[in-house]
Amino acid sequence: DAPNYEVQIFSRDPLVLYITNFVTQSEIDHLLRISEGRYEQSMVYPVSGEYVDTNQRVSESAYVPRDDVVRQIEKRARKFQGWRGKATHLQELKTQRYGVNGFYNFHYDWAGDSDEGNRVTTFMVYLATNCTGGGTNFPRLERPEDRRWCNVIECDDDEYSGVTFKPIPGAAVFWENMHPNGSVHRATRHAALPVKSGEKVGLNIWGWDTSWKS
Repeated sequence: DAPNYEVQIFSRDPLVLYITNFVTQSEIDHLLRISEGRYEQSMVYPVSGEYVDTNQRVSESAYVPRDDVVRQIEKRARKFQGWRGKATHLQELKTQRYGVNGFYNFHYDWAGDSDEGNRVTTFMVYLATNCTGGGTNFPRLERPEDRRWCNVIECDDDEYSGVTFKPIPGAAVFWENMHPNGSVHRATRHAALPVKSGEKVGLNIWGWDTSWKS
């Protein structure tokens, strides 16, 4: 069954939305199950090519097969964005697993110089979060004064500047990586903070537009 998710606007520039219940518990269980046996050590992707760099990224990644459940999540992500036309598509969905001390240092999701267009949008979906640490930090976003946001972001004990979203199962953070004119938005710099104990698994959904070049 499709979830009854709720959307809150966190930032308008860049556009950052917080989505409660973007995926159901049954979808989470399914994604975790089909990811097993597929995990490989995560790469970094600079202009020079892909390789393992444990100073930048320590995690495992798994591309998930496009079965009926995954296709339903893809459909939800496309509908959420109101996508139209042949220029837009979703990259193959990928789960990310972080053990103790797992992290992904500060980076952008847009693709740099690419003949294939650019990653215009990102969903960071939290699946399994039996951990401490492991939040998603945006150092260039401004922390809101409204204390109600403290349910989903770190407030009093955040050791990092900017905004850190807590990893809450089923929730997602959505953001646009580009300005409306097609230029990259540098306020979308972010990091997967180190997991201090336990394990975190997330799902990346990246939206591409082949008509947008960086």
